[in-house]
Amino acid sequence: MNTRGVEAFTVVAQTRNMNQAATILNQAQSTISKRIKQLEEEIGTVLFDRSKGTRIVRLTPAGEAFVDIADRWLAVDREATLLSNKEQQLSISIGALDTHGPLIMKCSSLLAARHPRLSVTIYSLHSDTMYEAVERKKIDIGLSTIQAAYPGIKVEPYFSDPMVGACRRTSPLASLGTVDISMLDPRYEIYVPWSVGYRIWHERHFDPRQSSRVTLVFTSLLADMLTTDSSWLILPASFARLCFDRERLVSFRINPEPPDRACFKLTRRNARPLIQRAVDIVESYLEAIIQEEFGPNRDGRDLPDQEVAASPANMAS
Repeated sequence: MNTRGVEAFTVVAQTRNMNQAATILNQAQSTISKRIKQLEEEIGTVLFDRSKGTRIVRLTPAGEAFVDIADRWLAVDREATLLSNKEQQLSISIGALDTHGPLIMKCSSLLAARHPRLSVTIYSLHSDTMYEAVERKKIDIGLSTIQAAYPGIKVEPYFSDPMVGACRRTSPLASLGTVDISMLDPRYEIYVPWSVGYRIWHERHFDPRQSSRVTLVFTSLLADMLTTDSSWLILPASFARLCFDRERLVSFRINPEPPDRACFKLTRRNARPLIQRAVDIVESYLEAIIQEEFGPNRDGRDLPDQEVAASPANMAS
């Protein structure tokens, strides 16, 4: 297949607009249309429904199916280009949850400084899509909170993150190192469904009929949602420690404790030598960072109590 045609297809599929795609690719719209038409002729099917009288184009069922193929084709093309580089520049793709972002950013900063020839791409993914991304070779390393069995994927327990509460520094809860669960009013909770185990624990200790008024799925907004002294939330201790404003927010332990949030590292079995070399480099830095953040037992409990009770560090949202 013609790579330029696949590139044009990918951008049009994302924008659903030929004019926007032409602007992004810095090409004439007629060139984009021609390349897509040639691609359709080459694979023998229509990829877009071009309705008259509208600028919006829609993917046909064949076009929807071709999206993943196009992504894989462009990834293979990039790898082939790297092979032609005499210095064999390495590249790697990492998938992580938003709450693992601070760990990945620490790692990428070190890699940029010490391995400038290593190109790193970072994807924000959900745990349930991480396995598919590894299997389809979209990412080379994935951090997931779900443990599953896939024949071609190596799954390793990586670290365990305690869950803590958080509130504003002016909240009555802020002066308590440990808060009994009976003191937490569910009406003012900013609820995040962290995992299946966490949801079961939450339903056991909080009456579902008095559910929280806010359920949040965008973790970058966590700190901003604590708008009153009554509001509170539960989150992974590492995220609180790395991402909260110490002057404004405080975290605390909860009795009884919520279940830890486990993280699993996903990598492909029998990866190609160049990919495996890049994976080994990234893993060496991740290992050191996780050791630093979670301690030798990798359960986040080797830090002094006061660091959890007064935790938080600056939210970069």
